Amino acid sequence: EVKQLRLEGKLDAAQTMLQEVLAHEPDFAQAHYELGGILIERKDLDGAEREFTRAEELGASALALIGQGRVRLAQERAPEAKELFNRAQEQIRPAQELLDQIGTADSEEGKAAARTDAARYADLYYGRGLTNALLRDYAASAVDLETGIRLDPANAKAHYYAGLAYNALKRPDMMVSHFQTYLTMEPESPESARVRSVLRGVR
Repeated sequence: EVKQLRLEGKLDAAQTMLQEVLAHEPDFAQAHYELGGILIERKDLDGAEREFTRAEELGASALALIGQGRVRLAQERAPEAKELFNRAQEQIRPAQELLDQIGTADSEEGKAAARTDAARYADLYYGRGLTNALLRDYAASAVDLETGIRLDPANAKAHYYAGLAYNALKRPDMMVSHFQTYLTMEPESPESARVRSVLRGVR
């Protein structure tokens, strides 16, 4: 429910829900991580750091590293962000294994749990994709963003940034594909006018 609220831009409702969860389950590491993500969107980077530190104290070290990488990304400290994302990747299963788990689950409940597990780590690849773009490594950016999309198909912004990466790589076919998907998912977003303008130029 929190994820859906965030997709709808309802940060206040998402934050309130997470705070209610944490009031009842203060040791729920995933909730601390999600709250840290909302605080990043609110530009409260110190607050986000505190939530990610708490997640680490609760044993969720991979999520904590991803969160800390997201904070460094927000601060435009790209080399530090990339190092944190790389360290997090060393602690989780490969993306393909996360995806295979969905395909091999023998029940709908199992598939749902596997999708949640995969989406949980999509932030790593999405964040590192943006970081690589800041470092002007657009090929690595595109690879990471594609992986993030496979793990979490609901992330429209990943398509937007993948389109930008492919534009920098002079791959108009892939740029158009991702931009069109982005417009389908987010037709009224602040970036949609720019995307439509770029697509008209390609045609």
